[in-house]
Amino acid sequence: MVVEDLFISIIWLTHPKRGIHDIENELVFRSNPNFVFHDSQGFEAGSIEEFEQMRHFVSDRAKTRFLKKRIHAIWYCIPMDQYHRAVLTAEEKFFGDCDTGNVPVVLVFTKCDALLVQGIAALTPEETQLPQEEKVVKGQHNANMLLKENTTWERVQRMKYPPKICVELKGVCGYIFWIGWN
Repeated sequence: MVVEDLFISIIWLTHPKRGIHDIENELVFRSNPNFVFHDSQGFEAGSIEEFEQMRHFVSDRAKTRFLKKRIHAIWYCIPMDQYHRAVLTAEEKFFGDCDTGNVPVVLVFTKCDALLVQGIAALTPEETQLPQEEKVVKGQHNANMLLKENTTWERVQRMKYPPKICVELKGVCGYIFWIGWN
């Protein structure tokens, strides 16, 4: 198989803000039409109907014999600007009830750069008197500690259908960087 012929279909499960999406609609990028994305409507609000629609889609697309219809990965996104929140019912339901078969689930922590605000807010009174560059360095250190203290990865790993891997995304000047693998 030639790399140009590779067709990848990925589901992007997002929350906490609800969007209006139809998981059946394909999102295809002009720069690489071989990467096809499906965005779920989101089921964080507890809608059984939306969850069942997603589960049915995953089950059908994970088993299909047609390569162009098959899903190859699921990206389950959790924004880290809410790093202190508990594991939501939607996550418990997904990782506890949704058997994705051979389709790997990637837990993606997004908005990791938002932790810098929290890190700077955690500076001691003495540290707030430092020059701006040093405050940012210390704030980033605090932000990294907050990320390490987050227990979402460990909690979902104990569920029936845990993700295969975890990635942390951080945006810098409009670019996305992978900043860690667990």
